[in-house]
Amino acid sequence: MKTPPNFEDELEEETESDEVFPVFREGAKFGELHLEVGMKFNTKWDFKEAVREYTIQEGMRIRFNKNDRKRLRAVCKVKECSWVIFASKDRDDTCWQVKTFRDDHSCAREDKNRTANRNWVAIKLVKKNRKYPNFRHCDANTFFKTKYDLSLNRNSISKALSDARNLVYGDEKAQYAMVRDYGETLLKTNPDLGDYKTHGWCFISDMQKGLINAVQEVMPNVHHRFCEFREHREKLKRLNPEAWAYLEKWPTHSWTRSQFSHKSKLDSICNNACEVFNAKIKEAMRKPIITLLEEVRMFVMRTIAKNKVKLDNHVGILSPVIKSRLEKLRKESG
Repeated sequence: MKTPPNFEDELEEETESDEVFPVFREGAKFGELHLEVGMKFNTKWDFKEAVREYTIQEGMRIRFNKNDRKRLRAVCKVKECSWVIFASKDRDDTCWQVKTFRDDHSCAREDKNRTANRNWVAIKLVKKNRKYPNFRHCDANTFFKTKYDLSLNRNSISKALSDARNLVYGDEKAQYAMVRDYGETLLKTNPDLGDYKTHGWCFISDMQKGLINAVQEVMPNVHHRFCEFREHREKLKRLNPEAWAYLEKWPTHSWTRSQFSHKSKLDSICNNACEVFNAKIKEAMRKPIITLLEEVRMFVMRTIAKNKVKLDNHVGILSPVIKSRLEKLRKESG
């Protein structure tokens, strides 16, 4: 190993040498990273990131100084400590090289480190978000505590987790700009799904506003009995207020056809279907809109595929659950 220069001679021109110095390799496992005199880095940014990773690994606080285009030095924040690392551009001005490295660090290990900034934390969380789509704040806190022995504040983790999700799933604002294109793509690739009149589509709302406008925008000619009833109701109010006052005394389902149903009846009189669906997509609802829609689409497709497998050997026009209910009612009526 080449003898390191004195600190006062850090900037002196080195004599020519044929020694081959190690080149820093990214991707070293946390806990196995090491630095040494003569190690080369492609850029100053690579050197700073390596020092950052090393000091977090060792649990020490540092600060950078002599921060210019040609040289950079980092020292321990504890004045009594002699730990220092110095790097500058090599003779050919092609890379950065460690000139001085005093690694006699004697300070106690700390679990708080300012070098573990928002950008560093976000980069570490990207892989976790890709592997675990529902990676949460508490999971991130445990991850940094167990692997890096770091105690990060809640605000820092929240912001970094948001940045990591944007990198993995895409920017939230940018995804809203693609919603219309996404809808048109679905209609082109699923033509579509069949005619809503022929198949008797039913749109269920969990007391959320805007459903009528959303459905009519996608299918402008859709038959919506409530909308028609509302238009005729207003017209009747203008033509004959007394007649409307009389009709208003009675429940609408007993006198207006818009409230009648000519399709198969279902004994479900609550919004349990909506509640179950909302519970299934709870984690996806935290993600940007296109990612949310894609996860909902995949969830529905998987559910349909599983139900098809279950019904492959089923005989009859009724589903198993409804058939069992009907059989129960038949026995009770007997």
